[in-house]
Amino acid sequence: MSSVQEYDVVVVGAGVIGSLIASKLQRDGARVVLLEAGPRDADRFAMLERYVQASRKTMGAPYRTADAVRHAPSPDGPHDYYDQQGSPDEFRATYQRLAGGATWHWRGNVPRHLPRDFRMRTAYGVGVDWPITYEQLEPFYCDAEHELGVAGDHDEWNGYLGAQRSRPYPMPKVWPSYGDLRFRDRLGVFEIDDQAVRVMNTPQARNTQPYDGRPVCTGNSTCDPICPIGAKYDGTVHLKRALDAGAELWDRCAAERLLAEPNGEVHW
Repeated sequence: MSSVQEYDVVVVGAGVIGSLIASKLQRDGARVVLLEAGPRDADRFAMLERYVQASRKTMGAPYRTADAVRHAPSPDGPHDYYDQQGSPDEFRATYQRLAGGATWHWRGNVPRHLPRDFRMRTAYGVGVDWPITYEQLEPFYCDAEHELGVAGDHDEWNGYLGAQRSRPYPMPKVWPSYGDLRFRDRLGVFEIDDQAVRVMNTPQARNTQPYDGRPVCTGNSTCDPICPIGAKYDGTVHLKRALDAGAELWDRCAAERLLAEPNGEVHW
């Protein structure tokens, strides 16, 4: 007879969102299990080795496609897929079946939406307005920036196009390169449709000082897609935190459906 295991929360997917939620719930006393379709252990250096040896340095080069990717084929290789609404344009991206999820191949750029992005119908006459506003979401943006560890220029971004910031970034900005500075100087005063074009520092989830037990970026120049030393945030940070707090991880466990009972219990 098999024993029945009970949990307060079942999180499907051990990527950045699932792992972050699990870590906070487990810390608050909930019994949490994460279901992850891919393997538990991500070998950072093995992935880097595959990336270095790949003939094409794509975002998907470090990963084993057969284990991770499920999408339509593309003439340019297995790591591209097409818009499902019939567009001829490719959406060139990848996703992984791997603990840590998409943050294993992201660039670490974390700009916020602008207030008008939440009012597309009102501002531009296209799409729909969101049911929430930037102002309602803003405190959670701050929380996310501190959880991930974001380096940015608070003064530069505070109030830009109406996007007020209630808290500074947890770390100072990643300093611009010489080429960035030269481009900004040569651009000078430039406008498009009466809107001034500005060269701004992109907020990044990459350490400019020791943060949350992770080292400072040392300029290895391989942060896209994988930082070899973990100075760039990835979802395994919060996954480890959740597991250390007592959460469970069931890896290689693809959830196909959840069954909700009338009493509120969920089975899978």
